Amino acid sequence: MIKRLVQNTVISALAFGVAALLGLLVIPLIIRTWGVTEFGLIVISRLLLPGGMMAVLDLGLSEVATQVVARARANTATGRRRATRSPFWGPSPSPSP
Repeated sequence: MIKRLVQNTVISALAFGVAALLGLLVIPLIIRTWGVTEFGLIVISRLLLPGGMMAVLDLGLSEVATQVVARARANTATGRRRATRSPFWGPSPSPSP
């Protein structure tokens, strides 16, 4: 399990690195093609799109969701079941075996 965790972490880090590198390489091309003013408008419009704004207002919810799912899978793998609490729906009972 640790081997898969390390492997997935490395792959994710490489993917983020490639995306960041491509973003840095494209910026001069966009500025040269469109100009600084238009580049600024592109950045502002991208920020105001739902995806861009969600990245600003994410507050780490995706990381928390990943952690909750991982813990639930670990509990299921070990055979343990427990009631989980949701901030939206209150406690949810564990299914009976």
